[in-house]
Amino acid sequence: MQRISPLIPGVTSAADMVRTIRTARGLSQRELARLSGVSVSRISAYELGSRVPSIDGLNKVLGGLELRIVLTTEPINAALDRHIDEVASLSMEQRLSRVNGNVLGVLSFLEDAQPMLGGPIAALLHGVPMQVDYTTLLIAADKIDRVAAQFARMPPVRWCESVERFLTTERCDPRVEGAMRWTSWWGELRIEFCEDLPQAVSIRVPSDTPEVDDRVLEVVTIDRIGALDAEQARLFDRVIERSRARLRGSD
Repeated sequence: MQRISPLIPGVTSAADMVRTIRTARGLSQRELARLSGVSVSRISAYELGSRVPSIDGLNKVLGGLELRIVLTTEPINAALDRHIDEVASLSMEQRLSRVNGNVLGVLSFLEDAQPMLGGPIAALLHGVPMQVDYTTLLIAADKIDRVAAQFARMPPVRWCESVERFLTTERCDPRVEGAMRWTSWWGELRIEFCEDLPQAVSIRVPSDTPEVDDRVLEVVTIDRIGALDAEQARLFDRVIERSRARLRGSD
């Protein structure tokens, strides 16, 4: 007999499983009943969720399709750890390619302000598997004039909180009150101007061109990344937990 894949799209219950497999085979409930020797009323009850089948009951229904249920277990964090291991196997350049935006471009554009990477992108560079839709920069507050000068040369579009979208009518100067969010050729950018910058580590991104030097990125340390949403925080905590476990194991 075949083993049912545990990854059937949309399947979250026994009812979903029976209905999804039956319809994928192009069978009516009556036809499935004939093949499996289970009554139509029982199959209907299973699919409606009004009757919860036992494993034996499910196997009897699916047996008519030469399928069976196979139960297995894995550690609670196994799937999470697979995602973490996959990111850990990537180079820094490959991790940057997962960011929705030109990270190296915006760093070059604002180079005079000595930006530091923070937020979700910093988490990704530290090995936290997450989708990063914008670049977060931490910049010393006394360098805001340098950012303003660069924005004056090539104005980005600023986020308007009242209408919740980017508007060309918003003044892009960061010294003007408003959301510290902009978008341009580099993608979306968010800036935090800090009186005291947090501790950072230097991460090297090798150049793929011999004539071009490697890039060295200043990235906030993993313990100073700051607030993330609930799902990101779960990933973040697991990466830290595994890192500490490795350190304990090396003692």
